[in-house]
Amino acid sequence: MKFGDKLKEIRKIKGLSQKELGDILDLGQTTIANYEKNIRFPSPEILVRIANIFDETIDQLLGRIEGKELSPFDEDELSIIKETTYRFLMDEDEKETIDYITSLEINSQERVIQLYENVFQVILEEIGNQWQLGTITVAKEHYISGIIHTLIIKILSNNEVSFEIELKEKGNVICLSLSSEPHTLGIRMISEYFKMLGYKSYYLGSNVPTDALIDLIIRTKPKFIAISVTMDYHIDGLTNLISVIKASQEIDVDILKELEIVVGGQGVSNEEQALLIGADIYANDYESLKNAVSNKQLSS
Repeated sequence: MKFGDKLKEIRKIKGLSQKELGDILDLGQTTIANYEKNIRFPSPEILVRIANIFDETIDQLLGRIEGKELSPFDEDELSIIKETTYRFLMDEDEKETIDYITSLEINSQERVIQLYENVFQVILEEIGNQWQLGTITVAKEHYISGIIHTLIIKILSNNEVSFEIELKEKGNVICLSLSSEPHTLGIRMISEYFKMLGYKSYYLGSNVPTDALIDLIIRTKPKFIAISVTMDYHIDGLTNLISVIKASQEIDVDILKELEIVVGGQGVSNEEQALLIGADIYANDYESLKNAVSNKQLSS
C-alpha cells in the first residue's frame, strides 16, 4: 500500500476530514489531498508528526515490512517523484527539493539506480534541452545541476544504502570526463556503478592532464577506463584522447591488451558511434555497463 492510500485509510478510521487533519498539521486541505493522491510527499518533519498523530511507526506509514529491504519503485511512483522533483527545481526551491528526496526511503542499490536514471538524468536532459532552446538561462541550468549533484552526494553517503560489492575486488577502473566538459554527474554515477560491480574506481572528474592520466594507467593497470561526454561537439576531443591512450608508447603492451575503454553520455549517440571513435564499449546506464563487464569476464 502506498503512503497516500495508507494516510487516507487511517485518517478515515480516526474520523478526521482532510481539512481537520490539515488544521492539526498547519497545512492546507489541498496539501493533504495531494498526499493522499500520491502527488506530493511530506517532509521528514511532517511525516514524523503524522506518525505521532495516528500512533503509527514510519515503517507502517510507508507500508514497509519489518526486516525486509524495500522493493524497487514502480512506474507510477517514479513518475510522481520525477514530476514533483522537477517542479521544485524549476521553482528554484532547493530546500523543498532536498527535503522531498531525502524523505523517500532509499535503502537499496536498485532504488539509487532508479533515482539517478529515471529521475535525475531525465531532468538533467530536459533542463539541458531547455537551455539550448533558450527557455532557461545557463545560470538556472547550472543551479539546478548543482542541486541534483548535492542530492546524489547525500544519497551515496547514506549509510543505509547497501551495495552488493564482492569482498575480493575484480580490478581497477578509471572514470573521468573530458577536460572541456563542465558536467561530471554522469561519470560520477558510472564510477559508483563500477563499485557496485566489485571494482576499485578512481574517479577523477574533469580537467585531468593527459600525462597525469597516462601515469595513473601505468601505476594502477586498470581493466577499464570510462569517459563521459555530454556535448556532441566534444566528440573530436574524445576521439583524440582515446587514440593517445591506445597509441601510448609509455604504457606496457600487456596493460593495453587488457584495457577496454567505455564511453557514454548525451554526446555519444549509440554503440556504433562509440566503436567508430575508437572505444570498446558503449554504456549509458547500469544494465548496459553490467552486461559489458560480464561479457569481458566471460571472455577472459
